[in-house]
Amino acid sequence: MNFYNPATGKRSLTFWNHRFNVKYTVKIESFLLLNNLCCIFVLQILFGLFDFNFRLSPIMPNLKAKSEENIHAANLLIDKSLFTASVHCSYYAAFQMSKYVLANFCDVGYKEQDNNSKGQGSHQYVSTVMSNNLEKKNRFYMIDYNRHYKTIKYLRNKADYSTDFIDKEEAKEALESSNGIIRLLISKYCEL
Repeated sequence: MNFYNPATGKRSLTFWNHRFNVKYTVKIESFLLLNNLCCIFVLQILFGLFDFNFRLSPIMPNLKAKSEENIHAANLLIDKSLFTASVHCSYYAAFQMSKYVLANFCDVGYKEQDNNSKGQGSHQYVSTVMSNNLEKKNRFYMIDYNRHYKTIKYLRNKADYSTDFIDKEEAKEALESSNGIIRLLISKYCEL
């Protein structure tokens, strides 16, 4: 174990795994922060101060929180009869959840997603890679994802790029397709 590296001038904890011949280094500050957070969490539970019903969004990865916010916004817009605007929110809720799942459960990081989507639509890359990952789990998951994605993409193109308005049924269809994608991704990846 090392606490100070004279070569870099930084403090760190260094572990050497002789079995796999791998060296692990953790910054002391990161280790202490994690340790403090764990202690606070345990103390809150012991003294009954921890609220198990708290909203997770502030500590969740940003895209998952944005996805939740967009679903909420789509519902509000539909309630206010702003159907065309609601489709945009429904679409992005599904798209952002797809990006989140790829980065956190499929080893396709955000940087990799951005780099590989250059020269083609970033949305096309994300949906294709997500579809391929679902197919590895089960062919029918991929079929469901693609069916919902095709619907919501069509409605988003109509809402954002055509001169036509979206009616209430189409807005609800977009929201249901988005919710279908989100439910599928959460059930197959996030609830393991």
